[in-house]
Amino acid sequence: MKLKKLRLKNLLIIMSFILSLFILMNGNSLVPKHVDDKLPIVKSSLISMSPIFIDDTNPDHNWSKTALENEWITGTGTWNDPYLIEGLNFISISRVNSAISIQNSQVPFIIRDCLFLNCHYHGIDLDYVSHGNITENIFINGSSSDPYRHSVDIRYCENLTLLNNDFYYEEDKSIYVFNGSMMKIDSNRAVESDSDMSLYYVDNSSFTGNSFSMRFWGCHYNEITDNVMINIKYTPKDSGYSLNLINSDYNNITRNTIYSNYMTLYLEGGCDHNIISLNNISGQNGIRFWGGGSFNTIMYNRIEFIDDDGDVIGGHGGISIASESVYNSILFNFISHFSTAVYLARPSNVVHAKYCTVMNNTFFEVGECIDYDESDGHVIENNTCILYQHPPETISGYSLILFAFLPMSIIGIILLLRKKIDF
Repeated sequence: MKLKKLRLKNLLIIMSFILSLFILMNGNSLVPKHVDDKLPIVKSSLISMSPIFIDDTNPDHNWSKTALENEWITGTGTWNDPYLIEGLNFISISRVNSAISIQNSQVPFIIRDCLFLNCHYHGIDLDYVSHGNITENIFINGSSSDPYRHSVDIRYCENLTLLNNDFYYEEDKSIYVFNGSMMKIDSNRAVESDSDMSLYYVDNSSFTGNSFSMRFWGCHYNEITDNVMINIKYTPKDSGYSLNLINSDYNNITRNTIYSNYMTLYLEGGCDHNIISLNNISGQNGIRFWGGGSFNTIMYNRIEFIDDDGDVIGGHGGISIASESVYNSILFNFISHFSTAVYLARPSNVVHAKYCTVMNNTFFEVGECIDYDESDGHVIENNTCILYQHPPETISGYSLILFAFLPMSIIGIILLLRKKIDF
């Protein structure tokens, strides 16, 4: 009986020692990780196709002739009965051709429920087109670092809708628009992708409910709302933006969730009269203006510093205004854990900010509240500031476990060895 108790005691001692070493070596690996299966569901009924080319100014390739000769196009091209391209499958289309190319078209049409897999040029290419609807399509491994290859390429178009399309395993510029207006780009998703939307000279359009990082260049009077914009692809942390506006004015940016491990919301090159409100912004940086930007309103945003390396406080500023920016209003924002909550560039810089209003904001656990120069004519009033206090040194949970088990294990092994010597 005593021998059994001794063996049990020795076994417990050895097990506790092994547990201590396991915790020491694995750290947080004991925490379960959620794995989300994001593979697309592809319908087996999709029809395999060759590239489609439609030019409504060319009698040999216009809509009516193409619909007459091919059963995979239905409809008559009217408002009540638009042309419909549906349920087609495009696989490994060569670099020479787009999977679907439509040019010089003004009639209503729909492209729906198609699969674009490994298309080496554009999946869908629209030039001088209006009244089109691209909805519920799947794009896989389409766009790449090649600047001329995009899953959806749109040029000189208006009155288009892109709705509920999914983009998987893409590298760059899944949706590219050059010169467009009155567009509705809603509820599109980038899944397991490093891609973004790149929009040049797009006006009077809406971008709602998308899961994409976005870049706007020379874009005006747009609604950018309720999107999830996440950019974590750049290592080291030296480039990349979740939302980037360049020379873009009169846009409404509201209720978005924006995260980046570098620049989160970056406005450059003179962005004026934009409204940035009710956004949740987190990451290495908050909102940053560079190269000009005046008469913008930044209000009711929640802006938090979050660092991948575990730093509690840091970043380049919750809101940074620089480079000849004037008459910007910063109102009712909540900013936390940045080294500087609000930075207004000083006269010591080559260019600096002037006549900004910073009122009724809350700065929580920040290193510095507002960095500015009183000679620049700013209005600073009614802000609440709580500076960050470094906590005392504490012992982590894993360290406590090691302190508890490791000495016991060492003592137990010594006792075990002594008993073996006695035997």
